[in-house]
Parts: sequence; structure tokens; C-alpha cells
Amino acid sequence: MIPAAMTQAATPAVRNRGVQVRGGMRKIAAVKLHEFRSYKQLLLERDVLADARAIVLTGGNGVGKTNLLEALSMLSPGRGLRRAALQQMIRRQSDDNGWSVHAIIRDDIGETNIATALAPSRNGRETRGRSLRIDGANESLSQLAHIASILWLTPAIERAVAESAGERRRFLDRIVMSLEPEHGARSTNYERAMRERNRLLQTSGNAVWIEGLEEAMAKEGALMQAARRRTVAMLSNLLEELSLPAFPKASIALAPDPDADDEACDTEIGVREEEENLRTRLREGRLLDRRAGRALAGAHRCDFRIRHLSDDGEMPLQSCSSGEQKALLLGLVLAHGRLLSSLSSGGAPILLLDEVTAHLDAERRHALFDILEQSGAHSWMTGTDPALFQGCQEDSCFLEVTSKSVERAQRPANPSLN
Repeated sequence: MIPAAMTQAATPAVRNRGVQVRGGMRKIAAVKLHEFRSYKQLLLERDVLADARAIVLTGGNGVGKTNLLEALSMLSPGRGLRRAALQQMIRRQSDDNGWSVHAIIRDDIGETNIATALAPSRNGRETRGRSLRIDGANESLSQLAHIASILWLTPAIERAVAESAGERRRFLDRIVMSLEPEHGARSTNYERAMRERNRLLQTSGNAVWIEGLEEAMAKEGALMQAARRRTVAMLSNLLEELSLPAFPKASIALAPDPDADDEACDTEIGVREEEENLRTRLREGRLLDRRAGRALAGAHRCDFRIRHLSDDGEMPLQSCSSGEQKALLLGLVLAHGRLLSSLSSGGAPILLLDEVTAHLDAERRHALFDILEQSGAHSWMTGTDPALFQGCQEDSCFLEVTSKSVERAQRPANPSLN
């Protein structure tokens, strides 16, 4: 249960059953963790978070700053910012063999109580998934996408996106899902059908069953690709018009996975035509797929191409320096947030930015803080040194994280840019 102090004066949001009707800026107004990662118990109440639009967590390495951001990322569908197994999130010394994250999210309509948990295992049996309660009612995890868009960026994600087409695809899919929540369910259905087809091909399974799985892959895959194209088109248009001072200009596009054939992922074709094309390729490619042990065609074979535009031409994300890679991806996250804010059904997102000031010089740090202040987004940022957040927006709450506590801290004095 969320403590009474957290629920006082909470006004339930207007809701159609299973769908939250949200509006305006979203804020995490209170948080409670139980047995999550390094936290046995943590309670951040209203009087701690106050009305801050930016929360800055500072402290040494390994004290739990990223763990707190990961807990907040569980307020969205999926596996969170580390993509860890649910059991890995249990505190190592825990006797409960489970964890919970409770929060209140506030917007212009009112407040929503969210509780998500991995229940303790019973009689040595492992739990099968995490539960979700919204305003006291049991809900499916997909409903989290209707409450608030939560975006995140961490050093681990920056490295992975630069190195792996699969990670770039996942990075894009989270952007798509924030605009079209049903994209998450389509991706899950597609992956499930693909895994089962791969298994049946290796065991010479029933051809009728395999054909049914290919039908599911073709249907879901075509819808996924269409949603990706819509999102990339909108974000590309915004990037062309948007000015992010001190941040590099980015060019984005869908492209074939580097180790795929010349399948044109970015070709504009109708959903029905793409569905038929994929169904045909899967059927005709069964022998090759059996030998490869995986499907060689489909929505999982696309790459999300990110390039740095400069006066000297285009440079792929993979070839940029660590600082430029970070600035490019951070610029995309900020542009994504701006896109959400501009949509009538969107609203400003919640941003989780881990070690956000690392590799950023003073000019880019101050530009970042200015952009966040103008965006209306509710942001949570971490760093080792409070001085790196000098110049952060006035309505910021600074918290010092140690291995034993999370306490209010003074904000650093604002120096000149020199």
C-alpha cells in the first residue's frame, strides 16, 4: 500500500476503463520503493519533491542513483532502462524475494496512483511476471503507456546504440511506442510468433502451424514498419526545423540491418502490400531460415540510422567520438520530448537522464538546462558532482544519494559561463 501521506488530496484521473485520459505536464509527485536493487525502503514524499520540475540526484559511483532511475522506468511498459530480468531487480539481501515500486503521477487532470511489483515467490516457485495496479484496480502493463511517456538515456544505452543495430531498433521502438502505445503489443506478438516459428523449423513442425505463425509475423510486422516510418518522418521533419543550441544536427532514417540483404525498410508501400511481401518471403525462405536458425526477413531486420550532419558532410553515429555520440542521442531524446509536447494527445514526457553531464562541456550543459526548462518536461538527472549542474533551472530539487539514504541537498551556486 502507498502510505497515507502519499495519497492525501489525490484526485483520480478521468478514465475510461483501461485507458487513462491524460493532459498537460506530467510529474512524479511521490515515490516509494521496497526491496528494489540497493533500496530496502525508500520514500520520497511530496514535501521532498515539492513542485520541482527537475530532480537532480548526485553522489558517488555505486550508491544507487541509476537504481532509482531504473525503478522509475518501471512506471512504463517493458523491462525498464537496463532491460534486466525481473528477479535481478530484487535487493540481494532481501528476505521477501520480491520488489515493489509505488508512485503518484500528477498532471493537469489530477493524480494517478501506480503500484507495480514482482510478488514474492511462494513455496519455492518463481513468479511469472510483474503486476500493476492503477488507482487500486488491476490493469495490464500496456496501460502504463496511456498515463505518461517516460523516456530515458544512460551511458550503457549510448554505447549499445552506437554499436548494435538491434539496440538502435529498440531505441526507435520506444520512441514509436510513446506515440502509438499499441506498437508495444505488436512487437511482443511479432517476437513471440518468430521464436515459435524458429523452433518449429528446427523440429520439422507442422506446416499449417508454421504458416499461421508466418501470417501473424506478416500482419504485425507490416503494422510495426508502418508505425516506424510515420514516427521517423515526424521526427525527421522536427529535426529539420528545430534548433537545439550547442547540440549537433542529426539525420535519421530507416535502413536495412547491416548484415541483412538489400531489403528496403524505408520504402513507402502500403501495409497490405508489405504484409503480403513479408508473408511470401517467410514462406519461400523456410529452408534458409532453418539452416540459419533464425528468420532472415522481417521487421526485426531493420536498422535505425543516425548520422551527424556538419559542414564536412555526414558521419554515422558509430564513427563519432563519445562526446558527439552522447550529444546526438541526447538531442534525439530532447527532440522526441518536444514532439510529444507538440501533439494534442501527447503532453510533455518524463525524462530519466543518467550521468547526463558526462562528456558534455560547459556550453552544452547550459544549453541542455535551458532546453529542459523551455520544454515543460519533468526530468530526473544524475551525476557525481553537484557543480556540474550549476545553472540548472530554478525550480530544481537537489538530492544527495549515499549508500544509506537519499536526502535534500543545497543547489550549487550559479557561476558565469566562464
